[in-house]
Amino acid sequence: MNIGIAQGWNAVVKQCIWLLTLGVLTSAQTINAQDSLALTETPLELSISDTALLVVGRRDEAIGDLPYVVEIVKNNAIQKAQSLSTVDALAELSGVYVQKSQFGGGSPVLRGFEANRVLLVVDGVRMNNAIYRAGHLQNAITISPLALDRMEVIYGAGALAYGSDAIGGIVHFRTQQPPFRAGTQDAMNGQMSLNFTTAARATTLAGKLTYGAAHWAGLTLLTATSTSHLRAGAHRPEDFPDFGLRTQYFQGNELVPNDRPNRQVGTAYSQYDLLQKFRFRLGNHLELSANFQLSTSSDIPRYDALIERREGQLRWARWDYGPQTRLMGALRLQDRRPTLLYNLANYLISHQFIKEDRITRRAGDLLEENNLEEVHAINFQTDFTKTLRDWTLNYGLDLRYDAVSSIAFLNNILSPTDQLPRPSTRYPSEGASLAGGGFYLEAKYPLNAHWQFRGGLRYSRQWLSATFGSEDPIAWPQPYLDGIANTEGALTSALGLRYQSKQHRWRFLLAQGFRTPNIDDFAKFREANGRIQV
Repeated sequence: MNIGIAQGWNAVVKQCIWLLTLGVLTSAQTINAQDSLALTETPLELSISDTALLVVGRRDEAIGDLPYVVEIVKNNAIQKAQSLSTVDALAELSGVYVQKSQFGGGSPVLRGFEANRVLLVVDGVRMNNAIYRAGHLQNAITISPLALDRMEVIYGAGALAYGSDAIGGIVHFRTQQPPFRAGTQDAMNGQMSLNFTTAARATTLAGKLTYGAAHWAGLTLLTATSTSHLRAGAHRPEDFPDFGLRTQYFQGNELVPNDRPNRQVGTAYSQYDLLQKFRFRLGNHLELSANFQLSTSSDIPRYDALIERREGQLRWARWDYGPQTRLMGALRLQDRRPTLLYNLANYLISHQFIKEDRITRRAGDLLEENNLEEVHAINFQTDFTKTLRDWTLNYGLDLRYDAVSSIAFLNNILSPTDQLPRPSTRYPSEGASLAGGGFYLEAKYPLNAHWQFRGGLRYSRQWLSATFGSEDPIAWPQPYLDGIANTEGALTSALGLRYQSKQHRWRFLLAQGFRTPNIDDFAKFREANGRIQV
């Protein structure tokens, strides 16, 4: 990679010298002939390796400056892979291991850590919310792979910049940006794509529109994905002749045979994604961008539960993740006007609405249990960079507030109007909230032409509260009805040393990661056979 970059720079230098020489000769001829000098503006495009210019992470730092191991998956590779979902692209194109319990799912695993110990970020906004659990998660599929510009996988503990949850690493999804347009460029461009895969008879239809002018730009991208049931291969090992066969499945409350056992009934789902972006040049070195994202799905069957058997019989007639919805709106202001406090400032405020349902019914049971959860997550963060001679200081502040609501009800599939007893909610029925904040300061200093040192500190604090209801089927103690709370704080640090020459690059990193309890850790409970698991 370093050799390629050096060769690229050599080519650029030679091209610039050639152009400069040509310009001097042309100017000399003009002066001799007319005793005047005419200057014209000619745009020059430099062809330099993309990797040398890539910026990654929350602070948009040059990839070569980071002491972390970073893996980049670019848009062209994602398009060539034609992955059905973003997590499939991660599994196919990076070193990330992905766990999948159902076709419409996928939980990234980094360095042995999964779920709420891996931080997911989209366009600088943290996706991890107050109900991210320790078990497998499928939230990463709520970003369409066709909307991505690139995926950045940052391995290792990243508490300094990101705070809680960044233990195994960070997966940063960057969606496409609308380009500003010069006067000679078309004001609007459109693209459409259609993809069909035979294994699941999956169809993906996408339409993209970019538009704008010199001082504003917009992008609209709509994606619709629909799959049929996944079809397993017909060739199996002799020792496992029934592996992967789906011999029976439930239709309503009736168990029916599957006349095509290779067809894994209970894997089909559909998903719709919308990306809407605007960019505005408010002045020299001042830019405002608006980012709107919507993702929603059909019911997503959890296939591993649907094929689970007890004493030879299927255990579940229905086990669905209900329509999974993620709605995000974000505003970012980037200020590159130098001041006494900073040379570069980024301000980001966002609001996310997440809706997750669980619909379950045991085999032979007419009662269907519905658990509906909603989360409103508000985030605000600022990042500043200041250069003082050879020192570069990075510092910032982030604040978050998550509100969780949870309801549950039973439904008789033969008589939906029946009044049924209220089941236990998954999370506190009277609501729960999580508020937190953190401040970090980091400094980096070049020791010489090859060595760079960096280190920093972060302090984080979090306040969590939950209130249970008197009408719950469980007789809670009075303190639970009044509301319980938890406050946690953490001081973390990171030290890094980087060596880089034309032939070698070495990174040494000592960094901390941590998790403060969220609502799922602190206030989720399960009731079964008169026992409560907290």
